[in-house]
Amino acid sequence: MQSVRSAIIRYPDRVLLSLRHGSEVYREMNLSVARMNLIPIDYFNKSYINRGLKYLEGRYLIYQLLAQMDMNIGHFIFDDVFGLYSNLKQFRSTRVNVPSENYVLAHNPCSSFPMPLDKLCDKFTEGIFPIITSNPVRSIDFLLNSSERLCFRQLVAGQGIAGAVGQNAKNLHRARIFDEFRSDLLNVHHIDPISMPREHHIGLVEKHGRRNFQNLDEIYFKIRTTPQYMDIRVSILKNFVNMTIADQLKLFQTLTIVISPCGGISMLFSFLPSKATLIVSGYPKIEKNRYGPGRLEAVYWDYQSHLNVLHYPVDSLDDFELSDRMLKDKQEDLKHEAKVILRTEKLFPLIDSAIIRAALKY
Repeated sequence: MQSVRSAIIRYPDRVLLSLRHGSEVYREMNLSVARMNLIPIDYFNKSYINRGLKYLEGRYLIYQLLAQMDMNIGHFIFDDVFGLYSNLKQFRSTRVNVPSENYVLAHNPCSSFPMPLDKLCDKFTEGIFPIITSNPVRSIDFLLNSSERLCFRQLVAGQGIAGAVGQNAKNLHRARIFDEFRSDLLNVHHIDPISMPREHHIGLVEKHGRRNFQNLDEIYFKIRTTPQYMDIRVSILKNFVNMTIADQLKLFQTLTIVISPCGGISMLFSFLPSKATLIVSGYPKIEKNRYGPGRLEAVYWDYQSHLNVLHYPVDSLDDFELSDRMLKDKQEDLKHEAKVILRTEKLFPLIDSAIIRAALKY
């Protein structure tokens, strides 16, 4: 192995790490670039400033919460924790993940958020971060405020610009990692990742705010009273605030078909049982003289192997509602604010397909 004489770090405008030992910083396209010369330590020179450096043993991961003020669990899992997990899995030296050897330093620890977001952050951290580390997540302030000069044996900095929900090209190599992430998190909570329910259970996801289902109760009644579904258990999945992450994951293992709005909430259902079906709604996408069916998390769902994902198309004026302050010819309003009206002529064929797939164990 040849020794490294210099390193180049490219990063967006937000500087997450302070660089010491004098680095040259300049602009290259849309990135700031720091070029650092790596100077070998002279252990034999007693006057050398770096002779008595303190080394932090173990593997350190520097982490900045991306979900931030909305504290959306779907984004917390896949933009934040998965980003770190994916980094570990992509380097040969860290491919075997040993949580007891990992230490996570957060730029924005849970204590920095106002109530009730701080408690929600604690809940997510306690339920999800054990997949990365069995040690407490600490604030990076202890490091930056240290009077000693500290060095890392191993350092993983950053978790990707957009975690799992990146562009398609970024996910081409991630299908296996997505599957390992699901299995490892279920195993953390003592759930068998390959278990399958013996009976059907349909879950309708109740969501408040944007992108919700406008006629959830109506659809629930129609499913319950339709002859081919009358022997199937049907539940409305309500607010999970009072449930631990472990209890949520255990509930999901009873479900075989889930009907969910798009957005961060749908990504919770990555942890459905093997061969289950997720029916996820889309959003109206402006096309020439009409609407087409937009798929919000297609760049994630297209790379799942354990789960059948069917997309409920939202592609006509009858499929959605917008508040009066929103515009039906403005794509951002349609993508983020359209509330979906479920129609049985579109939904029931998808449910039937899910039942057939389950019977065929497909």
